Amino acid sequence: MITASNTEALHPITILLVAQHSEHFRELQAITATWANKPRLLWTPVPTQATQLALMHRIDLALLDTDLQDAGSHSLERLISRCIPTAAVCTFQERFGPGVSPIVAGQLYWDEMPLILRGWMTQQQQPTPFGEQANASVFEKAA
Repeated sequence: MITASNTEALHPITILLVAQHSEHFRELQAITATWANKPRLLWTPVPTQATQLALMHRIDLALLDTDLQDAGSHSLERLISRCIPTAAVCTFQERFGPGVSPIVAGQLYWDEMPLILRGWMTQQQQPTPFGEQANASVFEKAA
């Protein structure tokens, strides 16, 4: 019989962080260290590598930096959403600093990551009817 804990053992929650700065990964590690079910954490500063990691590890959540080089966060967001429709995708930007673009609808700030992750994890733990996917309402409320 497959239980929730067996399912998690077969497929632990996988979070992919695509950001230039490793401090965001250290923050992600600190946030998830207190979780009862430890997620698999992946990090890359290279957007072209992110798609490969996302597909190879069957990610559940992608956290993207708006400052990504090459492919850019918007094209990467579209690509991940198309290739892995069950994955949630959040795009973050810095709140203050030189060269920071004005607020863009639908983007979050890095300092909101703990709140967003807590809401997302709570939503993941909610039982859903067989075959039904959790929606992105947590992200809509936070944005």
